[in-house]
Amino acid sequence: DVKVLKDDVGMLKGDMFEMKLKDKAPSLFGHIIRRCKVLSAEKYAEILDDALDENKITFEERQDALDVDLVATGVLTEDPAKKVFLIAEASVKADKRDVERAYRRAQIFKKATDTDTVAVVVCKEKTQGAIKKAQELDVILINVLR
Repeated sequence: DVKVLKDDVGMLKGDMFEMKLKDKAPSLFGHIIRRCKVLSAEKYAEILDDALDENKITFEERQDALDVDLVATGVLTEDPAKKVFLIAEASVKADKRDVERAYRRAQIFKKATDTDTVAVVVCKEKTQGAIKKAQELDVILINVLR
């Protein structure tokens, strides 16, 4: 069935895009943070579990934040004294829901770590809704061509 095939290919494209995001993080985010270190899922799960144990976040917030596409730490390029968590969502075609999700998850990490966060959506294409919502929520949209 053609629809099933299209859906499968779309899912594979999304998975490959997320994997590339992790490999290219220092390059993709170099204009935002330096000393970029991508955290493993186990590491950011541990951070969220500690925050849950300390009643900084709820179980539902933990579950939501665990689904993030990428978490990295670094220092702001414009202010190297300021350590931040960069929270990124990857989407082949970003819409406003991707932007809202990145923002929401960045807020959860901020609560969990008492550290400033930067919310980012990395995409190949973006809708007008994504652009408008990103401006509204101060989320950075990064377009990649490959």
